Amino acid sequence: MVRKIVILAGGLLVIAGVISSCKTTTPEVNRQREKLEMVDDGSDKKFEALANEFIDELLEMNPEWATNLGDHQYDNKLTDYSAEGIEDSLTFNKKYLNELGRIAPDKLSKENNIDYRILKHNLESGIFQIESLKEYEWNPLTYNPGSAINNLISRDFAPLKE
Repeated sequence: MVRKIVILAGGLLVIAGVISSCKTTTPEVNRQREKLEMVDDGSDKKFEALANEFIDELLEMNPEWATNLGDHQYDNKLTDYSAEGIEDSLTFNKKYLNELGRIAPDKLSKENNIDYRILKHNLESGIFQIESLKEYEWNPLTYNPGSAINNLISRDFAPLKE
């Protein structure tokens, strides 16, 4: 079974490579693209500011993630899994998806365009998980604080007080 999955994944990668190589362009088309990319309407700065704000708020809402990433300002907190906390998470995802929709991805640099699509996918996934999957209603592991505690006690990140 694992072999079939590996073969299927390899086949899909080959197909993706073939499809992407079919998108040939002329030097003129490349010059036109470069001209368009050089026009700075501030979209990149808007996106980067929004992305930074998103990350800050995301880590505040998910303090275990912050700890895992090495940000220890929320070590004394746990994620709020109450009904209100779940509603706040849904509101958070919808708010940032709405804000993201105000930025035209085609006006972003290549790097920010990729980040835009990743962020959009993650926000849509978060909304789906809360509204449709509703794992918080049926999976008790959602509320397991074990990893949060483990992240604090298994790592040396601060000197011991004497």
